[in-house]
Amino acid sequence: MGVYSALNVGNTGLLASQRALEVVGNNIANAATPGYSRQEIVLVPGPGVGETIKMGTGVRVSLVLRRFDAAVESRLRHATADSESWTVQRQTLDRIEGLYNETTDQDLSTALTAFFNSFSELANNPQDLGVRTIAIEQARRLVEQIRQLRGDLDGLRQELDASVQSGVQEINRLAAEVADLNVRVLQAEEGRLESAPSLRDARDAKLRELAQWIDIRTVEQNNGAVNVIVGNQILVDGKYSRELTCRTVEDRNLGVGEVRFADNDETLALAGGRLAGYIAGRDVWIGQQIDSLDTLAHNLIFEVNRLHAEGTGTELLSAVRSELRVLDPNAVLNSADAGLAYTPVNGSFLLHVTNGISGFTETLTVDVDLDGLGADDSLNDVVNRINSLAAAQGVSVAASVDSNGRLIIEGASSEVRVSFSEDSSQLLAALGVNGLFGGYDSVSIALSDAVRANPRLLAAGLSGASGDNANALRLAALAETPLAGLAGANLLDYHKQAVTSLAVNAAAAKSASGAADAFLGAMQDERESISGVNLDEESVNLIRYQKAYVAAARFMSVMSELLDKIMEI
Repeated sequence: MGVYSALNVGNTGLLASQRALEVVGNNIANAATPGYSRQEIVLVPGPGVGETIKMGTGVRVSLVLRRFDAAVESRLRHATADSESWTVQRQTLDRIEGLYNETTDQDLSTALTAFFNSFSELANNPQDLGVRTIAIEQARRLVEQIRQLRGDLDGLRQELDASVQSGVQEINRLAAEVADLNVRVLQAEEGRLESAPSLRDARDAKLRELAQWIDIRTVEQNNGAVNVIVGNQILVDGKYSRELTCRTVEDRNLGVGEVRFADNDETLALAGGRLAGYIAGRDVWIGQQIDSLDTLAHNLIFEVNRLHAEGTGTELLSAVRSELRVLDPNAVLNSADAGLAYTPVNGSFLLHVTNGISGFTETLTVDVDLDGLGADDSLNDVVNRINSLAAAQGVSVAASVDSNGRLIIEGASSEVRVSFSEDSSQLLAALGVNGLFGGYDSVSIALSDAVRANPRLLAAGLSGASGDNANALRLAALAETPLAGLAGANLLDYHKQAVTSLAVNAAAAKSASGAADAFLGAMQDERESISGVNLDEESVNLIRYQKAYVAAARFMSVMSELLDKIMEI
């Protein structure tokens, strides 16, 4: 090896040591940078030259690698998605619990108890107008409590739906940025894989950010690009990203966004991430509470109206209009075409027609044919039957169906009053005739306008006699009556079960969130142990490469002196 060759060897050592010091300095500078992967320089000896004895030609910088474990990174992304999902669900369940206010006296349990207790008080004083007014006020408060709770739940659902919509936009942005970084990595590496560590770090940071929203799986291609997969669907394919969109669908009386791929309208399969948490909170956790509240309101309305329809107040009605309507008055009453929320059955009811002056009462037995044999009754059939019976018996009452599909029964003159009893067909309750409540769920529930305006119409009795409290006793007992519509539970217990279930779910979500956070922390620590910067190690490397640089410089100085001597000869 000549002096010039030796100088070149020394120069390669200087350059390699300088580059190594730059890598160490970059690591130290980024010791606190989130997501930074420690870089390592890979040095290889230069090729040997010479015919018989191969002499070294110094050192070469082969590559600058980053300390990175793809398996650990994948587990970290899954842990991130799981943690974010449970965090959102835990927060949602906590907020739902707050809406119920079960630790205060402004909760639905208190309103239900007060409502039924008011009928116990009414049973003690059925003629007292003040007690009647209190009972109606408790009914109004119960309706208001149910509607308020439903409104609050719907409001929370709308908040979560807005988060879903913004989350989809964020996912689209991140997916596009990952696709762009794929292009930049390919351009920078030009086939030399792992030669663009900073760009790969930037891409991994975007993937971790994307994992906060959805649980993803990545597959690195031979050219260095990364494909992103959600479930079994590709979100990012090399330099291309697929956009997500929200298609509005109707769910529980509310328009909510259903996440789909924009290009083929496929539903996005979700298993984790904030997006899954928001959707679970919106559709599962709040959805369960809305379904439970609807079931409670549905059965409360029907069972109270079923009893109230058969009772009488201290005044009788001159005319009655049903709270609920049929979609088609010619449709069979228990068919879907009729559109009733409550289903009447085969049976009958008694229609009492009283002359308010003479006090004389006549009774019509109105059959409701829904036995499934032959032609079953429509609302028009029932109306025609009432009118035929009234005409045949000379009773001054008439029935009709108004333009909105509501049943009207009224006396033929101003002194005629009507009342009902023994409704085995449940048609009166199904239509909301002489009921205390209107509606059929937690959105539509309402207090009867007629009863609200005139407390004397509150049906505390069954016979119309002064002091009759039989119906008030039945209504008070309804609080503890097992109901088929509630799987054998009574109204109070059913609500308690819903609240207990909510508390159990909230506790389970809190536990799952804590476990997910702990696992995420463990995965972050594992990644840090592999990819994080250890300043002690970097200090050692700094000294090592500094010494190598000084030694290479000294070597070149010696070679330069030798060259000067040769030039003096």
